[in-house]
Amino acid sequence: MNVSEIYQAMRSLGLASSQVQFSTVWLGRSPRYYSQLVATGRQPSVGALLGLANRLGRIAPSLRPNSGHAMLDLKLALDRHCERRELLAVRRHSSHALAPVAGSEGR
Repeated sequence: MNVSEIYQAMRSLGLASSQVQFSTVWLGRSPRYYSQLVATGRQPSVGALLGLANRLGRIAPSLRPNSGHAMLDLKLALDRHCERRELLAVRRHSSHALAPVAGSEGR
């Protein structure tokens, strides 16, 4: 799931009317955060995505069933995406920790 897919899902649910609103209200970042991500090809931080998932989870129960279910589906997809990214980061970190330090091979 990339940031453009998330933004489009939020728009289709009627929750984000602009990139600025998506960046500030939903991701909790600067007004141009989304446009910077798109321009650079980067993904939102895990913290921004977890904040978005948390916000969606809090408001979903108060909406009519169809919208609430769609929001909860998006929240679950975001949770899974964050878990995968965190696991990959742990694996990368672990593989670096096990690599020999340069110059220490003969010790």
